Amino acid sequence: MKKMFGLGLLLSGVLLATESSTTYGIGLGQLYNGVGVNIASHDTSSMKSIALGCMEIGYGSYSGLDASCGLSVAYVSTSILSDKNNHHGLGIHLGIINDSDVDVLSGTIGLGYTYFLNEVSNNGWNFGFTPTFIFQKDTDKKDNELALLLNLGYQF
Repeated sequence: MKKMFGLGLLLSGVLLATESSTTYGIGLGQLYNGVGVNIASHDTSSMKSIALGCMEIGYGSYSGLDASCGLSVAYVSTSILSDKNNHHGLGIHLGIINDSDVDVLSGTIGLGYTYFLNEVSNNGWNFGFTPTFIFQKDTDKKDNELALLLNLGYQF
C-alpha cells in the first residue's frame, strides 16, 4: 500500500505540471476508485484524475477490519458525445486494489458515463455510472467479476 501511495504522489505531480486547472474531489465511483478522493487536471473538454479509494470496507469479529483499497487513473472526455456542451462525459478508468484480508492484488477496468452539473472544467457535482470488470489471479483460481459503480462526487 505504501508503494501505491508513493506512485499516487508521483502521478499527481505529473498532473500538476500540466497547463490545466487542478481540482480535488471526494465521492464514490469511477473518479474516486470506489469511495475515496482524487486529484484532477481539467481543460475545457476533458478531465484526467488519480484517485485513492476503497471498493470494499468491512469489519468482522473473526477477521477484524477488511478493506479492498487502491489507486486508479481515469480519463473522461465530453467531446465524444457532443461538442456543444461539456456536461456529458464518457471515460475509462484503470485501477489496482489490494485486498487486506487475503493479500491479493486485483485490477479494475471500467468504461463509464459521468454528468457534470457545472461542466467538466468547473468545480461542482458529478454523477453517473460505470460498468467495471474486476479481475484477480490467485494461486488456486481466477476470480473475475463484473460490477456496476454508481458515481457521485464533488470537485473542489
